[in-house]
Amino acid sequence: MRAGPRNYAFNVGAGAPFDVTVNEVNADAGCPGYTLTVSGFGIVRGAPTAASFLGLAAKRAQSAVSVRWRTGAETKTLGYHVYREQAGKRVRVSDKLIPAAGRPGLHVYNWLDRKAPRGAARYWVQGVGLDGKRTWHGPASVS
Repeated sequence: MRAGPRNYAFNVGAGAPFDVTVNEVNADAGCPGYTLTVSGFGIVRGAPTAASFLGLAAKRAQSAVSVRWRTGAETKTLGYHVYREQAGKRVRVSDKLIPAAGRPGLHVYNWLDRKAPRGAARYWVQGVGLDGKRTWHGPASVS
């Protein structure tokens, strides 16, 4: 008896391993073969932008500050804005939306703040989902 295709869904924490066990439908009937397809790997379900944010750093580069972040699984992410703290408030410093790669896998972004203050500064990245939801990441600081 051929069971036919079956779809299953489950949540796995970021970076957590998981096992898939395949059993016969009828005990001791034998299994001539099967195909297992895993899709959506790396997508963090329930995160507003469906992006797996992997890290944020800020580093002074001469008279500017380089803001760098890494992501994975951006299938439902439109893009990113960069914010800097000014007078105790987050102020957007990126002129326009920085487009997301829009596909699974590791992605590295680098944005240069050419108007960075000379002293200490704190930065955030705001992810914007296709559905308009926004998620904050950070802060990253430079001195």
